[in-house]
Amino acid sequence: MSFRTMVNTTDILSSQGFPAKIWQFLRHIWSGLSLLTQFMILVAVTVLFISAISNKAIKQIAATSLIESSLEVEQAMARSLVLPVLGQQPLVGDLENEVETMLRNVVTRHLNPHYINKIKLWGVDGRLLFDSDQEYVAADTLDPTVQRVLEGETVIVSNDTELHENITNNVSGDLVYEVYMPLLSLDGKLIAVLEAYCSSDLLASRIQATLKKIDQMRFGVLFLGMLLLAALVFYAQKHIQRQENQLLASMRATENLAQRNRELLKQSEDIRRRSSEANEHLLNHIGAELHDGPIQLLSIAALYRGQADIERQDNPLQEKAQHLFQKALQELRNISIGLILPELEDASLCEAVCKAVEAVKQDWDMTIELEISPTDCHLPLPQLVVAYRVVYEALNNAWKHGTSSASKVTLSISSRQFDIKVFNLVTPSACQVANEAPEIRKFPYYSVGMIGMQKRVQGIGGILRVVETDGGVLVHVTAPILEPDASETDLGGT
Repeated sequence: MSFRTMVNTTDILSSQGFPAKIWQFLRHIWSGLSLLTQFMILVAVTVLFISAISNKAIKQIAATSLIESSLEVEQAMARSLVLPVLGQQPLVGDLENEVETMLRNVVTRHLNPHYINKIKLWGVDGRLLFDSDQEYVAADTLDPTVQRVLEGETVIVSNDTELHENITNNVSGDLVYEVYMPLLSLDGKLIAVLEAYCSSDLLASRIQATLKKIDQMRFGVLFLGMLLLAALVFYAQKHIQRQENQLLASMRATENLAQRNRELLKQSEDIRRRSSEANEHLLNHIGAELHDGPIQLLSIAALYRGQADIERQDNPLQEKAQHLFQKALQELRNISIGLILPELEDASLCEAVCKAVEAVKQDWDMTIELEISPTDCHLPLPQLVVAYRVVYEALNNAWKHGTSSASKVTLSISSRQFDIKVFNLVTPSACQVANEAPEIRKFPYYSVGMIGMQKRVQGIGGILRVVETDGGVLVHVTAPILEPDASETDLGGT
């Protein structure tokens, strides 16, 4: 027993009453044993209990159910030994000395004391003629039991020590049976009455000796069976233990795999966030370069062109070139404005959507219906940027390809996600199929510019859907609400 088990046992014995302490102590010891030991203890206790009960029942069984059959055997044995000595004539009066000597030789040499303790011989006149233990003087009165035998019965009674004839009997045992049997000649005449004394203790000892041999064989078979059963239980215990170890190893491997999957998912989310940040940083850089480079040069060229046009205003080609030049400059400015985002660092989701709508209104003469959720939330910057660009790109596509200048933007926010919907009527012939995105080919009114939008939405874990409804196109974005991370920083050096 380990030190920890001893400490626990001491705690159990000191925390409850004495009977409860003993019971808890035994239960604690029992639970600490192996399955094989518990099984062997139970089998041993059961066998000992059954053996004790069976040994106590042997004497009672011998005195009741087996006594009659044994007495019949002993009657036959006594008759076969005594009848040849007595002859065929009824016994009346005293026995001859020769006959008495022969009877004593039969008792001494041939009568088994383990079956018959002693015998008496009664004459047909009811007198006691012979006693194997002593010289006997005939009784004055006739024994009633002998009288019954003279009338033809065989009587078995318990030994009555109060009778005059039994006072001097030297018979051992708690229970002794007296068997009175008639001795008949070959022609059926009554010769004498034989009384045999049989002790039930001797009968029980014989039965016990026989059962002892049977018990030895039974114990040997039982012991062999217990060994085989113990081996089977030992094998089963080892097999169960091996399966338990395999199950624990499998559970540990599954737990490690789940932990690894969680780490990979976290890394994937981090990579996706950084990719979105890098994309926005690149777009901002491109927008700044367009603004500081080509747009500035075109602005200077337009200034000089304007001066040249003042001197020659009647040249129609100059006017046409000036018009196209101004249009190209406006397109570059629109691209630059779309790439360079407004300040979204401290903005909420509703503010980001409103800024996208206002930017489109400044670029185009559009009527935009805006429905904002009454609840607001703050998101990480990559999610705000995606929400802004989704609204901005969808409204620009609505202006370029729609049949009406009216559009509708809806923002709804729940506890776990937000939904942005942009709806506008479109002309099918004014749109093209996005061959680069097979998953959205079933929407023929989807422009190529929406491919980038889909990539951005996927970058924040969202879903972009395009639904044809009521003669128009509904751009629907659903994305999870992520908690802003104060430790988020832009990619250094990008």
